[in-house]
Amino acid sequence: MKRILLIIAIVVLSIETQRAQTVDSLKYKVATSKEFQKGFSNNPGAVIIDSRDYKDYRKSRISGAVHVDWPVPEEYFKGKDAPPKDKQLYIYCYAGNRSRKVSVVFYDHGYRNIYSLKGGFDGWRLNKFPSEKKRLPRR
Repeated sequence: MKRILLIIAIVVLSIETQRAQTVDSLKYKVATSKEFQKGFSNNPGAVIIDSRDYKDYRKSRISGAVHVDWPVPEEYFKGKDAPPKDKQLYIYCYAGNRSRKVSVVFYDHGYRNIYSLKGGFDGWRLNKFPSEKKRLPRR
């Protein structure tokens, strides 16, 4: 009996996980490095968001990217640093996991044109796309 209940719980949990992933994936688009670069290059008003730790952002980043802390503080959306909601957002992190979470946060705050970089900054560099390496000041 315990085994049957365990199997049922696993099945229900996996169905709920798949449903949640499907719902979240409707909130943003996953873009390859090439699509990501082409998207923000062809849209001068686009905002590139780096959601990695600041220490990594300050060492190297996609040129023009702004840093946004994780978790994204609620005050960010009330302040002057938040991008206009009609702008396309291109969000990346290390490997693509955090950027998907950040994309959902932006979606929940009214943003609708959101792209998450597949493979993150690591994939960006592996695909030999350019990065800015000028060190920024410490916080």
